[in-house]
Amino acid sequence: GMKFRTLCWFNNELWIGTAEHGILIYDPVTGLTHAFTPPVIEGTLHAVNCMMADSEQQLWIGTRNEGLYRYNPFTAQFTRCRYREDQPGSLRKDFVLSLFEDRQGIIWIGLSGGGVAKYDIYNSIFHTIRKNYRNNTQLNDNMLFSLYSNGDGQLFIGAQNGGVVKWNTNNNRFTSYKDISPSGVTHNTVYGIAPGKSGQLWLATWGGLCKLDLNASPSTAFTPYSI
Repeated sequence: GMKFRTLCWFNNELWIGTAEHGILIYDPVTGLTHAFTPPVIEGTLHAVNCMMADSEQQLWIGTRNEGLYRYNPFTAQFTRCRYREDQPGSLRKDFVLSLFEDRQGIIWIGLSGGGVAKYDIYNSIFHTIRKNYRNNTQLNDNMLFSLYSNGDGQLFIGAQNGGVVKWNTNNNRFTSYKDISPSGVTHNTVYGIAPGKSGQLWLATWGGLCKLDLNASPSTAFTPYSI
């Protein structure tokens, strides 16, 4: 059967991203589903990993090895962003794992093997932070599955093996939260981040649901939950 990767509520319809067949659109009023046919574009739109509707009512579409797309439903403009070796401000990878817009309207992009990118809307370029193998006090992983921020300059990044990294973009400081308990290695693969009470985040990890206490020391901040 068809593999669904992601869902997004957009323009009063349910947009369904698939692993190989682009995007399907479900209309809850008619009960009908049809394929999204983008305007004529360079390349293809097949392998959709993630989607996000931003505050300007534009749809961002992250793909597997096909780059990042932005769709404006008012003008039907379909913009593709890709890695260009000769363009320093381009995406560093065409494999997009996660998308997030913070309260300030900043778009953040988690890349597979490419770190995290911040979209500069005024100059239409991407600023990228990647793992520094010579400096472990910064981003500790380049496979970034999840992103969250409440708009106060703190970006929380869920990684493949690096747990959660808090990046204070105001002073460019990084704090790494990893579960170092004997059974905690599976909690360091973080697929989703959601806000909880003040000072807490909820994490969807390979090892199950966890609560992250931001006021605890990074090595003791994880509390696993059984459902």
